[in-house]
Amino acid sequence: MDNDHCVFLGYTSPSGSSYVSQCQADGTWSSTDGFQCNPVNCGDPPQVANSSTTIYTATTFGQNATVICSEGFKPLDGFTLTCEESGTWAGAEVTCDPIDCGLPPSRDNATVEYGRTVFNSTVI
Repeated sequence: MDNDHCVFLGYTSPSGSSYVSQCQADGTWSSTDGFQCNPVNCGDPPQVANSSTTIYTATTFGQNATVICSEGFKPLDGFTLTCEESGTWAGAEVTCDPIDCGLPPSRDNATVEYGRTVFNSTVI
């Protein structure tokens, strides 16, 4: 028998907690004050390559974490991860990618040699 009586997605009862109440001789039900439904905890947000900061205040269901990409990586304004009801962080597949500068400027009577056009690449 499943003892987790928390019916709302994203909530669970602590281990060892159970919702048991018994009808007593005085016509009242025994206390269930010890029972509680707590938001699922996702743990710390995942580390994102090429990010400088992850800002969050809580790691439970419905909470957000903001990932700030390092200089030279996008999205420039970062992105948000959200703790899901399953206990995982949604958006964790998003990455901080190097900013692409596009094709380098051409010069009259010269050739430009380059291999990549992303942040910290050099052309000659």
